[in-house]
Amino acid sequence: VAADDGAEVTGSGFVRSDGSYRLRDQPTGNVLVGFTDPSGGLVGEWFDNVSSSDEATPVPVSFGTPTEGVSAVLETAGGIAGRVVDAFGRPFTLTSNNAYAFDGDSWAPIAGTYTFDESDYFLGGLPAGSYRIVFSGGGWWGDREFEWYDDAPSVDLATDVEIVDGVITTGIDAVLGTGPGGAIRGTVTDGGA
Repeated sequence: VAADDGAEVTGSGFVRSDGSYRLRDQPTGNVLVGFTDPSGGLVGEWFDNVSSSDEATPVPVSFGTPTEGVSAVLETAGGIAGRVVDAFGRPFTLTSNNAYAFDGDSWAPIAGTYTFDESDYFLGGLPAGSYRIVFSGGGWWGDREFEWYDDAPSVDLATDVEIVDGVITTGIDAVLGTGPGGAIRGTVTDGGA
């Protein structure tokens, strides 16, 4: 739940096993209500059945009386899974992994869930569609390494990844970093030796 101007998050809660929920201690006025599934199995949405807070219907909140009927039906999500390794095939320290979708004007990030374990990642909560995936993480020299799937330097050159509702698209892998540079070896002595 966020204030209508989107400036602050005013609360969060969990859905009970019967699907009901109640958010307490909300400020009076208008708030925007969003629904998400932390597991990534369902597509998140904003009230009333829209994908972004910009399109959300404000929900009026008044003191003492709960606002009824703020409900959602979340659709089964798709997801993307893969492996990220370094140039030697070892797990790579991935710091972010995002899906972008074309919004008619440009490629924009899509909200979803993200998990990473060792070198395996999972992006969930994605509605069906065509996406471009970016990987980013720490490099050998502290520089940030990144690439777009499949080995592309920019979103415009990236390969599309198709998502189908309820299906996990696997094998969307990346190799980040080129490995350390060459080595130098020798001996240093003082001038009297």
